[in-house]
Amino acid sequence: MEEVTIGIDLGTTYCCMAAYVDGKVRIIPNDLGHTTTPSYISIDSSGDINVGKVAKEQACQNPSATVYGVKRLIGLPFHDPVVQQDISNFPFDVINEHGTPKIRIDGKSYHPEQISAKILARLKAIAEDFLGCPVKKAVITVPAYFNDQQRQATKAAGQIANLEVLRILNEPTAAAIAYCHQENPKSKQTNLIFDLGGGTFDVAVLTIENQNIKIIAVGGDTHLGGEDFDLAMVEHCIDQINTEYKINFRAALTSEDPSIKAQAQKNKRRLKVKCEEEKKDLTSSKNVTLSLDAFHTALDVRLKISRDKFNALNEKLFKKCVTIVDQVLKDGNIAKQDIDEVILVGGSSRIPRIQELIKEYFNGKSLSKYLSGDEAVAYGAAIQAALLNFNENLEARHSVGLNISIQDVVPLSIGIEASSASTEEFYFHKIIKRNTPVPCCVKKTFYTRYAGHKPDIVVRQGEDESWKNNAILGRFKTVNLPDCPANAPVYVSMQVTAEGILIVTASYEETYLTDDFVVDALKQRLTKEEIISLKLKELELKMSDS
Repeated sequence: MEEVTIGIDLGTTYCCMAAYVDGKVRIIPNDLGHTTTPSYISIDSSGDINVGKVAKEQACQNPSATVYGVKRLIGLPFHDPVVQQDISNFPFDVINEHGTPKIRIDGKSYHPEQISAKILARLKAIAEDFLGCPVKKAVITVPAYFNDQQRQATKAAGQIANLEVLRILNEPTAAAIAYCHQENPKSKQTNLIFDLGGGTFDVAVLTIENQNIKIIAVGGDTHLGGEDFDLAMVEHCIDQINTEYKINFRAALTSEDPSIKAQAQKNKRRLKVKCEEEKKDLTSSKNVTLSLDAFHTALDVRLKISRDKFNALNEKLFKKCVTIVDQVLKDGNIAKQDIDEVILVGGSSRIPRIQELIKEYFNGKSLSKYLSGDEAVAYGAAIQAALLNFNENLEARHSVGLNISIQDVVPLSIGIEASSASTEEFYFHKIIKRNTPVPCCVKKTFYTRYAGHKPDIVVRQGEDESWKNNAILGRFKTVNLPDCPANAPVYVSMQVTAEGILIVTASYEETYLTDDFVVDALKQRLTKEEIISLKLKELELKMSDS
């Protein structure tokens, strides 16, 4: 078989892969025959690395050297509030290195991109073994609400894993592609994708007509998913254990005695695993009993948990999902009664209370469960990979039945720091607003504050009016512009390509001199040189293991 390009759903808790082969999409199972692989890696004292199920199973015995949930760290600064919240729940160490979070295991520190790369490298090897051919290229999916830093960091992880990343694709867009390919609707539809996974939540409103997919609006929360529901259950169980068994397990978790603290962390990990299992059982059962033998101080713990209690613990988070759905419909100027299909994607969308709330919001409308919740995103990514392989060869695409076209949108507004002429206070000036179809190019006029002013252009992404609360994408000096008089117009244009690349241009019209910047260089990002260095290290490790 010739080289195959694969689609990878790089999830917070689980990963899935697919490839378009011989005219159909094939979901790629791992070496255990499962179509999903846990997003876990463990590193033992000798430096041996395990990825997937084996790593997850070791987490109870070796929590400080088992890394998971790295998708919640990648591309974000260390002091981001959501990063700090996650760090408080992780049993492994996350340190601050020049404003960037790094995972520390046995004295060695790893970029989040390195951890993701180790997962991707393992997935690549699994795919090559299954397909019987080299895998050098991939489409990798990310939440629609990932900012540019998170997308670039995910792409870097793929490159470190020796993959050419053809595209970073939004997860709900991938699900829409899967739906379009599988169902092939004959008339125009306006649909809503509800994608609730292990760690992230995405919503997309879109139209499908003659296999043309047009995304209208997207929204979501990159820190909302099954992991959060598990943690709420864990905290409840700890309270119950303390009350019913008259112990103080929380004190053990923060004990100054390293051995007591380490054992408590192991037991908390065991509790989390059980909570995840019982959460899934509560999908079909109204009551479960959580059992843990030889728990803290050798207690045999038995806790009864009802579906109603689980719902109550997470009701605010569940309702937050509905609030986001409502906002996305408003952003797209779409009435909920105009939605033809509400398509559920992601493992957490199976939760009965979630489905109940969505159904209520849509006035009793039946929910579409055509797609496999765990495989749909990888399926769509595989289709996108095949489309990119065919590129502009429409005849070849048509010959294998791939007639799908996709128009996506900018998920978060992009703009610059600007100062008010009257107050000189800085604010965030949006140039490309969220949900603008891509490719796009928008031009805005700004003015110099004084003669000879060559303004720095600070590009940010987000929705907050305060510039401080939006992610910084880059800072550039307009060194090539001539000396301008005070109050002279400087034209700033922003272009987002179909591939999601942002190009910023500053020009002074009278001279037609410009400064162009491809936004790809931030201190907290890995440089091209660092990516190459880490990639070579991974290849050296692979050679030494063979």
